[in-house]
Amino acid sequence: SSGINAEWPLRPGEAYASLYSSKGVVSSLCPRSFLERQVAQAREDNIHFAVGVEVEFILMKDGVPINNQHFANGPKLTEESELLDEVATALEAQSSACRPIEVLHPESGPGQYEIVFRYTTNPVEIADSVITARQTIHAISKKHGYQATFMAKPFPDQVGNGLHLHISCLDAKKGNSLVPGDQPSGLSEVAEYMVAGILKRLPQLVAITAPTPNSYRRIKPGFWTGHKASWALEDKESAVRLCLDFNTGTVSNVELKTCDPTANPYLAVGGLLAAALDGIRSKAELGPPAVGPVLPTSLTEAIANLEQSTFYEEAMGKDLFKTFIEVKKKKVPTATLR
Repeated sequence: SSGINAEWPLRPGEAYASLYSSKGVVSSLCPRSFLERQVAQAREDNIHFAVGVEVEFILMKDGVPINNQHFANGPKLTEESELLDEVATALEAQSSACRPIEVLHPESGPGQYEIVFRYTTNPVEIADSVITARQTIHAISKKHGYQATFMAKPFPDQVGNGLHLHISCLDAKKGNSLVPGDQPSGLSEVAEYMVAGILKRLPQLVAITAPTPNSYRRIKPGFWTGHKASWALEDKESAVRLCLDFNTGTVSNVELKTCDPTANPYLAVGGLLAAALDGIRSKAELGPPAVGPVLPTSLTEAIANLEQSTFYEEAMGKDLFKTFIEVKKKKVPTATLR
């Protein structure tokens, strides 16, 4: 389990933990345990997955973004420095349940900001960090008279909020990165298998990483969200982006863009790792860049894809898999796209 530091006065002490029955058996409905299983299975194959995350959110006053400034805008940062400093301080005080912050900066949309958490070879910590960040930002925004939204696409004419997942793989014994290599893609053979595995499962995985009807307003061409199951080097229009280390000129990690902050982070990261590991195990073949099928354009379509996936049924376990699908099916008819 992960404890939350109770030094931050706005919240009582909490702990994140996996679910167990009264007999001490892990619950088949536990999303956190699903993620833990994927981490453990990878380590059995001498693979350590390292994961990082970027969380976007919009600050509003009476339902309207608090400013009309854009990316890396100085006033956008300084005018809300008190609130943002308080967010950073509160998250640092909860270090046992939150990874260190690397960057907190203004993003592209009006009132939009992004917080980046440091990479870790314990992906469960990244999922914990997303939960901690959402709760903390909501509470501090309310204290300052604002509302924070993590909704995928709160405003039709503006950019949406993403939960960008970054993944790399390491040799568990040697500790060296298995991502850069001498293949034409700039990847190693192992990393190509990993990316191919993610792309193969993405038409089903997107039901987990983009889990609301509103999510599909965000996944459109021209919004840097990846509307096709494709990969490319430093191309933010591709669902899977190969990220360069500009100091070395080599690929350092892979970013999945078709994920938003309304996702359950344990399911999203777990589903990503399951696909990546399956690609490595099966030596999946990576196709050419910027080519791939169009991803689902609605949650209904995405859920239909997922429902046919024996791969995710086995990875998640039948109980969790069936429950997730049934909950989403029941929510779709009553959900709005606002």
